[in-house]
Amino acid sequence: KAANLHSEAINMTLTAKQGLIRIHPSSAKMYKGTYSGDVSLDVRGKDLVVSMNEKLSGIQAAPLFKDLADMNWIDGTGDLTAKLTGHGNTMTAIRSSLRGNIGISFLDGKIKGVNIPYKIRQAYNLIKGLPAPAAEPDETPFTSMTASATVKDGIVDNRDMKMDTPLLVVNGEGQVDLGKESINYLVKATVNDKLADTAGEAMTKLKGRTIPVRIQGPFAKLKYK
Repeated sequence: KAANLHSEAINMTLTAKQGLIRIHPSSAKMYKGTYSGDVSLDVRGKDLVVSMNEKLSGIQAAPLFKDLADMNWIDGTGDLTAKLTGHGNTMTAIRSSLRGNIGISFLDGKIKGVNIPYKIRQAYNLIKGLPAPAAEPDETPFTSMTASATVKDGIVDNRDMKMDTPLLVVNGEGQVDLGKESINYLVKATVNDKLADTAGEAMTKLKGRTIPVRIQGPFAKLKYK
């Protein structure tokens, strides 16, 4: 266990000289996938300086993000790359100072806490004076999701998220503040023309149109509008 992340079958080579430490090559099994990385630690100054170039392949997102940042809003199998630097003497301080780039790619998963198609049906029925749709689980299944982001002072800035679901094509952009553990994100959901007619009046009437959904708040209590 390191930085609250769990792993096994760990192999690493560590070299150290005059306060400069490098862990490379390194590999491990974690979250049902694999890890490879190159991490450098500079302990010559007042604060620890960390540089990392890491890759996770075939990992399970839900337990990883839960351990990493107490996030519980995404599930799926995928890959993650990160080239980051940070400084500080606690994990909170390091997360708040991170800079660099990350990339993610997930398959066959779900966004937990919000059912975007249901929210669209709910809003449509309310506007039209129709009965509320039958309750559904608060999750949005997806077949694939990709995104890249820049990181500055612990704030992850993403502008190119794309997610394909059985009923929607979803694009998104926004920020995740790792230090404050909060999110401010805009999702734009376009109803799939080919499947709309099989999903009720709301989707039939809205097929081909784009509906914005704002997601914001702390990780533990996200709000959707």
